Order: sequence, then structure tokens, then C-alpha cells
Amino acid sequence: MNEKNLAVCQKCGTEIQSFSAMRKWCIECREIIRLQQARERKQRKKNSKKSK
Repeated sequence: MNEKNLAVCQKCGTEIQSFSAMRKWCIECREIIRLQQARERKQRKKNSKKSK
């Protein structure tokens, strides 16, 4: 019954050991995506202030 759940990273395709079926990305890709999303949020915030 000691079964390991393996998921596959949707960005790079490496296998990731996870107990969650919702896990989409490995740690490295998650960090990259987190930084990209932060940059996008910052840019949107900057653009919304300009339009006012």
C-alpha cells in the first residue's frame, strides 16, 4: 500500500513526486512561473495607474 504518486510537470515534463493530483509544475518551473506572474501583476498595476 506504500504507493508513490508521480505527476508530470506540464512545463518541462519531469516526473514530480506529489501526493496532490493538482500539482502541475516541478519546483524549478514553479519558481519561474511565480516570477513571471509577479512581473505581469506589477506591469498591470503600473498600466492601471497611467490610465487614471
